[in-house]
Amino acid sequence: MEKATRGAWALSRRLEPATDRHWLGRSSLMPAPYFHRKERSFVLHLGGAMVDESVRWQRLVHAASLRQPERVIARTPLAPLRGISHGVVMDCSDGRRYAVKGSQVKRALVADHMVGLLGAQIGAPVAKVALVDVPAVLITEGSYVAHFVAGVGHGSEFIPDCIESRDVAFGHEPKNKERFALLAVLYGWMLADDRQFLYGKAGARLVHSVDHGAFLGGSDWTAETLATSPGAEPDVWITTQADVGSKVLRAAVEQLRRVTDQDIAEVAATPPQSWGLSLDERVTLAHHLAGRRDELLARFVVAP
Repeated sequence: MEKATRGAWALSRRLEPATDRHWLGRSSLMPAPYFHRKERSFVLHLGGAMVDESVRWQRLVHAASLRQPERVIARTPLAPLRGISHGVVMDCSDGRRYAVKGSQVKRALVADHMVGLLGAQIGAPVAKVALVDVPAVLITEGSYVAHFVAGVGHGSEFIPDCIESRDVAFGHEPKNKERFALLAVLYGWMLADDRQFLYGKAGARLVHSVDHGAFLGGSDWTAETLATSPGAEPDVWITTQADVGSKVLRAAVEQLRRVTDQDIAEVAATPPQSWGLSLDERVTLAHHLAGRRDELLARFVVAP
């Protein structure tokens, strides 16, 4: 790897005010560093200077923030949903139907959205998620969305013809073995809490995982709670209840290799400012989730 020849430097730049990624304000843009991992102590070498690994994550999240994520627009509110978030099923501009939680829910939306995005990357059976812009014109007295605040909320694609449950069920279904294995990995990675499942009413009774707002410590997580969180391991309750074998579980863990640091930074940069997530918190969360990914992979290292 080519050694950096220049000392550390920083260039401050103000982001365009038109994007809701302006939570970054002014950021330091560092040149690409020469870095290595040194056991569990992460450092960067840049022109002879020792720079903490968090600098690299700040750069990754900053770069990701410059790419505006796609949004869909809520068109027609159809039905209210049960739960403390008071979500509403809505038809949206992309032709899909979503269970939408409004921006007034704030930080709890962060976990819901990030778990959905990262779960999809490892192939876990989670609903497709989207940023849903709820326009003020829909928010009228007596409507299903009267309690919403106009702005960008979180949407999970609505899965019809399902039954809700907090229990692991239908584990005997062949296709559910792999699905439960992937959920066990996702749940162990994302500090699962308040586990909620959907099962198809007919056919193979396939399992889906939904409503992840209580993951990552819910809306009250801090850098301190993340630092003291339990070690990363597949969710034992799921693997036991669904009788997931070691071979299937190992294959599910291997899917984490598909998720790069850049992928995690992209996901951490996605929530809009209105959800109440600062730059420092995004960097902390991204760095933490990358560490948990690596910890899970290390538990299943195959000897040569």
